[in-house]
Amino acid sequence: MDIKQYTLKNGVRVVQEAVPYVRSVAFGIWLGAGSRRETAHNNGISHFIEHMLFKGTSTRTAKEIAEYMDSIGGQLNAYTGKENTCFYAKTLDNHVEKAISLLCDMLFQSTFLEENIDTERSVILEEINMYEDSPEDLAYDNMTEAVWAGDALGRPILGTEQSLANINAQTMRQYMAQYYVPKNAVISVAGNFDHTAMQALIEQYFSQWAIGADVPYEDYEPLSFQAEQIYRPKEIEQVHLCLGYEGFAYEDNRFYTLQVMNAIFGGGMSSRIFQSIREEKGLAYTIYSHAARYQKAGIFSIYGGFNPNQTEAVMVTLKKEIELFKQKGVTPEELNRAKEQIKGGYIMSLESVSTRMQYWGKSIISAGKIQSIDDVMTRIDNVNQQKVHEIAQVIFNLETFCISAVGALKNVEAMKAF
Repeated sequence: MDIKQYTLKNGVRVVQEAVPYVRSVAFGIWLGAGSRRETAHNNGISHFIEHMLFKGTSTRTAKEIAEYMDSIGGQLNAYTGKENTCFYAKTLDNHVEKAISLLCDMLFQSTFLEENIDTERSVILEEINMYEDSPEDLAYDNMTEAVWAGDALGRPILGTEQSLANINAQTMRQYMAQYYVPKNAVISVAGNFDHTAMQALIEQYFSQWAIGADVPYEDYEPLSFQAEQIYRPKEIEQVHLCLGYEGFAYEDNRFYTLQVMNAIFGGGMSSRIFQSIREEKGLAYTIYSHAARYQKAGIFSIYGGFNPNQTEAVMVTLKKEIELFKQKGVTPEELNRAKEQIKGGYIMSLESVSTRMQYWGKSIISAGKIQSIDDVMTRIDNVNQQKVHEIAQVIFNLETFCISAVGALKNVEAMKAF
């Protein structure tokens, strides 16, 4: 890997990876500003700003922004998470400066016109309504809100109708002045370019970014994981169930063992709960587990969507699989298969320059450093049966877990008895 790291004088951290065998470049601007930075009053402002940067600048309308990117055959997008926001473009290598220029125009010259804000507020409210129509997402969001109740990490990324009403051009500019600053930013770029020429471009376009506030990336407090049960009736055909257990944070190296455990337990088609609940018993179409990590917090979740008449059978089978996992551990065959599955996923995903840009950018904005692929592979290889067995005892704590269910709740008692 041909990677170069440096920091501009104003504090912007930069990571460049030259990939000479492609003809494209992915360029991303990362901000340590997601819903976890927000208050209950301005919840959703990070995502709202993400939308507004596409709505027009002092030199371009929203339509002209879209047309400009189309005219160079590129892709322009953004997304907001719990802890960060990323604005990025992917273009042919000969158009990379045009993409950088456009991203800078959006970041530094957006107009935040009130009429555009009102229009986009309506768009986001429709996005919230769309989530309301997605019971799988709703069950997961209800779960995270419950286990981290009272903390911003538990709040929805999109905000609420009430909090969105509090957001205007002034509050957006105030928020950006606080968090859209060089020391809270990372530039990540991967693709076909010369390192010296790329560094010159980045210095040209970003060295004048005013230093602003000092926002350290490690300023979150450790969170307590709260055991709750949330049942939300909805007139649909299925029950959508999430079980949540306390996981591991970014800074906890046990996460790699948890990844292996997840792959064996519910991370794919060969996993135990998929084979048991779907393939053998036909109790659900979708069933899986997932591990997510944040700064000083983490969660391990199990999701299933099934007919309400199968509720008791699903709960009994899940509990049996968890107890078996805790008591018996995993076989050498399961362990090796899980490791290869995870390593293959890592390596194959990195065949895309967009994914490489995202991997390096998120590593720095979330953990403050780059973790090499070789290091990740080594950590996965070092996981053994004993480590997986020990992690299962920690994760599957039947005293501290959350149940979130949405849909046709005809047998809540079976869930409560889990």
